[in-house]
Amino acid sequence: MESICKRFFTLFLTLALMPGLLGCGREAPPKILWVVTEETEQNGMNEQAEQVAAVFEAAHPGFSVEIEKLPTEPTERELKLKQLRTAIMSGKGPDVFLLPSCNANEWGTTSWFRSEPRTAQEVLEPLFADPVLSMRNGLFYDIAPFYDADDNLGKDALEPTVMEAGTLNGGRYLLPLRYDFPVLFADVEAVEAMGLSLDELGRDAFSLLETAIQTGNQLFAAGAELTFARTGSGFSLLPPVFDYDAGKVTMDEEILVRLLEDIQEAEVLAAGDHSSRWDPYFGSYLDGTTAVVHEDGTLSFAPVNVFPRDIPITVNTLSVSPVCAAIAQAEEREFRMIPLRGFDGALTANVTYFGAVGAGCDYPEEAYEFLRRFLLEENQWEQNRSLHQDSSPVAWGLKKERQYHPIADGWAVRRTGSLDPLWASLRTQLMHPVGPSVPGGDSRRKKLLGAALTENDVPILHTPIDRVTFGNTLEQDLAETIRALGNDFTGEATEVDVSQLAQELTQKLRYQLMEG
Repeated sequence: MESICKRFFTLFLTLALMPGLLGCGREAPPKILWVVTEETEQNGMNEQAEQVAAVFEAAHPGFSVEIEKLPTEPTERELKLKQLRTAIMSGKGPDVFLLPSCNANEWGTTSWFRSEPRTAQEVLEPLFADPVLSMRNGLFYDIAPFYDADDNLGKDALEPTVMEAGTLNGGRYLLPLRYDFPVLFADVEAVEAMGLSLDELGRDAFSLLETAIQTGNQLFAAGAELTFARTGSGFSLLPPVFDYDAGKVTMDEEILVRLLEDIQEAEVLAAGDHSSRWDPYFGSYLDGTTAVVHEDGTLSFAPVNVFPRDIPITVNTLSVSPVCAAIAQAEEREFRMIPLRGFDGALTANVTYFGAVGAGCDYPEEAYEFLRRFLLEENQWEQNRSLHQDSSPVAWGLKKERQYHPIADGWAVRRTGSLDPLWASLRTQLMHPVGPSVPGGDSRRKKLLGAALTENDVPILHTPIDRVTFGNTLEQDLAETIRALGNDFTGEATEVDVSQLAQELTQKLRYQLMEG
């Protein structure tokens, strides 16, 4: 009997230990780092995220990075955003967010703007309506202990004012990756020939628009158009619209009305001459043509006289400043780059891409390790980007390896030392034509390929910044309002009550602040 009991006991003990014995030698399941991002162009931020994930996983064998791209189909996206927001509020949301801000333009994401046709744009809802408000509501993890102790990051090379924008009460919650601000590009000789003052033109956006209106010059008004505000970042021209500490809307409706009225009057004056004005883009300069979108949505190419004497200015953003400097060098012209300030004289930069760690992240130190890699030279300066075969119809049968566009909207926050590598990346756009061959195109291409830019050629890179915004969804409401102010094809002003529009926008701001 005793022997039988011992046998049963031995069998019971063996069975009890079996799962553990069988588990010996098996690797533990990997820890998952859940990253949420937007879908981007073919070799944009999605490719960089995959590269960073591979390097991170190699350095952290116990981790697996899962990158989830937000859907672009509206119904599917709406459902996904509801699910994510519910998870975030319950502390079970994504570990890492890698997102374009609400005021990012075309290269931020393929889903942010969808042309229907190219004359109209449909905006998709972002995950965070206002990243700063989300930060203040505790949706992100404080990574300050990791960032402050990161002595190998080379933080002295990062744009200091932009980087501080993601902090609150000593904590660091948002990590800016790229930024931009509006710039007035002016031909010094041509502006002076018109009897105008560069100092007055560059004082602020209101002075620029009102000077253009006073000249009555159709082409000059075309150069003064605030094209960047038609897709976002219009709030950068106004005093702060929120006082987050006081929890109230501070937008001055009278200033907004003045801005809208100035924009409408300048755009109506400029209408009909968009095809003949220049932009600091390689395509127009090299090919001598520019794309013209007609009222029926069709597309054609028209001749363009790059840097014509009667259009001595244009407004764009910091990110195209090297292009302008290179073309000016090739043309042996003196161009001034002037930061376009807002009504109160402040220069507001817009964060166009950012990262953050979710407040409920179980692996915050590793999540920071993942995010910091986007601030390293090789990623900030696009040194790991792959070239792609150019097989699009606009290539006219050419199949060349090249870059199509910046990796994302804006300029690298690793500003110091950025000009050489980013100019090298931009130069890949010059290797082959992308439009119809025209007389002189090859000569212009050779001049640009030979341009040797130094930081003295692009001093605006080191312009002190007064304010920084991450934008919010109402940037798009303002952009839609601006697009509706005039008919680009007929030159007729749209019958709108700008005072009513300003009131409606203020109400939306109050609702957004209240809703959180």
